[in-house]
Amino acid sequence: MARSFPAQRRAAAETKQVDEAFAVLFEVEGVLEEGDRNHPLSELQKDENRERSKIRARIEHVFGRWVMTMGGKKLRSIGLERAKTYLGLTHLTYNLKRFVFWQVNSVSMPEC
Repeated sequence: MARSFPAQRRAAAETKQVDEAFAVLFEVEGVLEEGDRNHPLSELQKDENRERSKIRARIEHVFGRWVMTMGGKKLRSIGLERAKTYLGLTHLTYNLKRFVFWQVNSVSMPEC
C-alpha cells in the first residue's frame, strides 16, 4: 500500500479547496451534473444536462470538422493579422461548405 506523505496530503487538500472555490465563484454552467448510486438526477437536472449536451455536440462537431478536414491544428503564419485572416478564411470556407450542403440536400415541397 502506498504511503501518503504530509506534503502530498496538504497539496491534495489545497487542490480540493481551490476546486470548490472556483465552483462557487464562477458557477460553471457548462459542466454536466452527475448522479450517484443512491442519489439519481432529478428531471430538472436531466433536462439541463440535455440542453448543455446539445450545445456541446454542435460546437464539437464544428471544431472536429475543422480539425479533421481543414487543417485546424496547424497555423503557420507570421504576425497576428495574418493569423486572423487565415482563421477568418477558414471559418468562411466552413460556412460556405455548410451552405452548399443545405442547398444540395434541401427537399423542395411540391405545390398543392
